[in-house]
Amino acid sequence: MKKTNAAGAEVAIDTKPVNGMTFYEYENENKQKRYITVSQDVSDDFSKIVNNNKTVIEAIVKSVGGNASVSEDNGNVIITNVETGVKYDITKLIKDNGAIAELKLVTDVAQNKDSVKAGFTFKDGKDAANDLAFAETLTKIELKDYDVFVYKELLDDGTEEITYEEKELVNPGKKVLHNQYKAKKFIYENEKGELVEVKGSELFRQTIDGDNGGQSGIETLTSLNFYEDYKGNGPCLVYKDELGVESFIKLSDMFKYSETVTTLVFDNQSRQIIYTNESGKPETHNYDDVIQEPWYVAKSDSVKLDKQATKNSEDIYTNGWVGIGYDKKSSASNEKLRVNGSITATNSYYADYVFESYFDGYSNLKYDYKFNDLNTVDSFIKTNKHLPGITPISDLEKTDMGYSFNVSELSIQLLEKTEELFLHVIDQQKELNAKGSRIEKLESEMSDMAKRLQALEALLTK
Repeated sequence: MKKTNAAGAEVAIDTKPVNGMTFYEYENENKQKRYITVSQDVSDDFSKIVNNNKTVIEAIVKSVGGNASVSEDNGNVIITNVETGVKYDITKLIKDNGAIAELKLVTDVAQNKDSVKAGFTFKDGKDAANDLAFAETLTKIELKDYDVFVYKELLDDGTEEITYEEKELVNPGKKVLHNQYKAKKFIYENEKGELVEVKGSELFRQTIDGDNGGQSGIETLTSLNFYEDYKGNGPCLVYKDELGVESFIKLSDMFKYSETVTTLVFDNQSRQIIYTNESGKPETHNYDDVIQEPWYVAKSDSVKLDKQATKNSEDIYTNGWVGIGYDKKSSASNEKLRVNGSITATNSYYADYVFESYFDGYSNLKYDYKFNDLNTVDSFIKTNKHLPGITPISDLEKTDMGYSFNVSELSIQLLEKTEELFLHVIDQQKELNAKGSRIEKLESEMSDMAKRLQALEALLTK
């Protein structure tokens, strides 16, 4: 919106008129406001208004006469004869008589506002307050996808040249298709229907092109990497710009102004975690409060309470069932251990001492062992009610679940008895074999005697 004087010079209209004056207020898309005072328009074009609407004005003056009042009815200016009550719609009369626009007047007093606004109704019937589509500029911008074909070409100097095409080349020559991807571009259409393309690469990917004296559309190559120790400066973020120049930021510098000074120490001797806060006050926590294991350290004179077992050298225990190769218990109600596989145990001696004692009369494997004959064994059983060398039930520990015994020790004892039994059986077999020989000899001698008796009987009979 522009305002010019009679000489054609533009008049400033960006200053709001003084309060109380009636004016037009216009606000554009950029929230800039322009003002035109009604009184100034009427003053400047008064003679034209009078000449164009002379008949109407004369009729109103003659008809109204006497005292009159000015009011508004639905946006139209109404003049009323106070004495006769006759009303004249000034807005309608001006419009009907060919005025360029009708004036819908709003006053400060009527609306109690700081500003007064006026609307226009144009000759073609469009209302500027409600229908601005006919007057707005017709422009639009939309985002579209497009194909990008990246070609590489090996130049005579040994360098590679990369070019970007929107269509695949039919005859690429020395160019080799390196990559293909989808990109974005803005299509802008102005009021005249002219199209302008703005590609994302032109907005965000630029490097200096010295030959062309400007910018090219090739993406800049920068990087940001983390190094645990960058050139002796410790942990750093290293930025490399388009020209390959590196600059670094120490991580310690990034956090030293905001970091709090606290410490966390692990004391393996006391098995404690010691935390010191910003005020320097230490707090201690036991490992056992943090570690949760299913095993506990076996009770002893020094360990009387439950303590989590955390070392493989500790004596441990658990109150639950243990399965090795099994994930559930058997039907046995008192089962505590179930193993799917062989079991290997270690003992300080083995039952071969039985044979040493039997053949040599003593054993280097077990000095206190002595092989007993069956008579001695029989006498021992009658007196002690258990086999010699077998732990009696009176020496076993009685628990709620039954008697507790050393399985490894018992297996050696059972092997001992098995070997003893074999030796006794062998001795008895030897005695049986000797007796059998004597019986056969006696039977042979008796057979010879029978033959002699028969011969004697024959001689006596003759």
